[in-house]
Amino acid sequence: MVFGSNTILPQTWFVLARSNQLKRGGVKRVQLLNQKISLFRTFSGNLVALKSRCPHLGADLSLGRVDGDAIICPFHNWKFDASGHCINANESSIDVQGIKTFSYPILEKMGLIWVFNGPKPLFEPPEFCLDKSNSFKTLTVHGKIVKTHYNLLISNGLDVTHWKYVHGMEFIKPPQIEEVSEYHIRAQFHFLIKPINIWNRVVCALYGNRLFLDYNVYGGSICLVKGIINNKSIDVLFSSSPLENGKSIARVTFIFKNLGFFQKTFKLYYFKFIKRFIMLKSVLHNDNKILSSIDYHPGFTHKDEGLIKVVNQVNNLPKHL
Repeated sequence: MVFGSNTILPQTWFVLARSNQLKRGGVKRVQLLNQKISLFRTFSGNLVALKSRCPHLGADLSLGRVDGDAIICPFHNWKFDASGHCINANESSIDVQGIKTFSYPILEKMGLIWVFNGPKPLFEPPEFCLDKSNSFKTLTVHGKIVKTHYNLLISNGLDVTHWKYVHGMEFIKPPQIEEVSEYHIRAQFHFLIKPINIWNRVVCALYGNRLFLDYNVYGGSICLVKGIINNKSIDVLFSSSPLENGKSIARVTFIFKNLGFFQKTFKLYYFKFIKRFIMLKSVLHNDNKILSSIDYHPGFTHKDEGLIKVVNQVNNLPKHL
């Protein structure tokens, strides 16, 4: 079973950094389960993701330096291009043909750096902002290390029963869950928010007590949530990537659309950010403690339709070799 595994990683997209964390000529090492990956931005501005291990003696390429559109190993000055091929071994007698490290598909989207864990992307990351006029802004909360498997974090919203008992949210209409594709599961929820705690009461005071969520899971590692409460839209992207020992890095990206000139120039969207952070806090304040305690050996019932769908989705993804 791939879902919930601490040793097997499927081929899917992972958000591994924010765009502003990598300037031209910059190098950053990130971890994906037991894989170490070197992210770097070339001097022409392109992003590259290579397996960190140099195929020569195993030195860490992230300790090297960027040279033009390539990276130079810190140990023996071997140079690798964006495709992972060694193009110069710094010794004329060394034949570099066939010397290669793995190159991951990578792209930059909405202020985030996305890496696909496989030789070729199986699907595109979600389009989570339909506004093509550039009147939007994203804010990503700094990645937090949590003691929860990334699959459980991303799929948690598809556990329809827990909304009532953990969050005090009752369904106004039966939830609708569909498998849009083999990589995309969508659920639609209509909630009545009960004032069971201080956070719920604050949300009801700020927004009202009726919430609609369009909940989308992609590849078991990305969750796009489009919410409407009191005719106000709240769009959030949840992303998570695995570390070792069952831990994960969780990232939350808030999406602000239809911003005017003054809102963008003077960063007035930060006021919206505070209100939306309160909204998110009300939803997640009890989840972290519970999720970090889970010993995952499931005994699913017919009430777990959404969870079963995402588990099957992840288990059917190809494994990265």
